Amino acid sequence: MSKYYRSLVTKISGQVLFLVINIFLFVHAGSIQAPGKLPGQMGPATWPRAILLALIFCSLVKIYYIWKDSRIPTPEESTEKIIDIENGVSVEEVVETQRNWKILVSAILLVFGFVLAISVLGFPLGCLIFLWAFTYLGGWRKTIYLLFITVLGTLFIAFLFVKWVYIPLPKGRFFFDDLTIAIYKILGIF
Repeated sequence: MSKYYRSLVTKISGQVLFLVINIFLFVHAGSIQAPGKLPGQMGPATWPRAILLALIFCSLVKIYYIWKDSRIPTPEESTEKIIDIENGVSVEEVVETQRNWKILVSAILLVFGFVLAISVLGFPLGCLIFLWAFTYLGGWRKTIYLLFITVLGTLFIAFLFVKWVYIPLPKGRFFFDDLTIAIYKILGIF
């Protein structure tokens, strides 16, 4: 097997494994018991299965794009861009990989920070800050887009969990508790 195909298999194998795990979990999430469930109510398997379905779709899209974007470089491209002929790595790939690792580590730390922060700040304020930082980290720099995504994202999630699914979100501590309740009252979801 050539280095090109080994590289392609390596890139796709992680996504395929993720896809298989999500399909397995989707099938087994249907067996979650729901004692006392009333007719017409969503069961406990509804949300996990919806999330898993979204993850399955995202995995398929990612596999498609990896396959679509993988192509064998022409000899002109290889002589111009390759710095390591043995491994076939270009300068752009090395820089992009280093950048991606920094973004990945930052995103993971941001998620952990969000989990810790919402217990003090409350969900609305914590979610606004998290979505702004995560969107900025993802490459969106225009203020109008950042405001649009963070405000609408926070409103949608708050309505989804508090108003429609009846799952209480953290209200925060100190004066943030009162601020969260005031925001919920303004939105009409508390």
